[in-house]
Amino acid sequence: MLHFNYLKFQEHKILFALVIIIIAYTFGDFSVAQAKASSGATFRWVANPAHENIIGYKLYYGKKSRYDSAGNEKTNFKYDVCVNFYERKRCTGKNFSNCEKLSSKELKCKGLSSNDPQCTLTNVNGGKYFSLTAYNADDESSFTREVTQTPVVTAAFIPLLLK
Repeated sequence: MLHFNYLKFQEHKILFALVIIIIAYTFGDFSVAQAKASSGATFRWVANPAHENIIGYKLYYGKKSRYDSAGNEKTNFKYDVCVNFYERKRCTGKNFSNCEKLSSKELKCKGLSSNDPQCTLTNVNGGKYFSLTAYNADDESSFTREVTQTPVVTAAFIPLLLK
């Protein structure tokens, strides 16, 4: 059985990037720009020891926590999304059977076989709850401690005078 004493999120190293897309259009005498944000998150963790023969890591996330308000783990809880970093795919649906391959722009990983792996995932919008697992040929570990992302995004309308 795999244990996850070795895998930890380092919250102070979780980075959130906002990509701003500007959409401009004309309204009367003004040009108005509207900003929309899509976010990404970078995850770093301490790798499992070599003797556990880890094949890869999976990131699970969703809009709801797997814990209730008292801090107890919910029964029959399932995250909304599973991302397999090794296979480079994002899965949703029942038993995570609806999968899509992720491009190198959507998922960037470094050092997956090192002691300090790191992955950046884009298109993670809104508040989310995250947890990782490790897996080998025989087993998948329990979840790591859950961490949250609640980005503050402000959309602005900027009037520009046309001359």
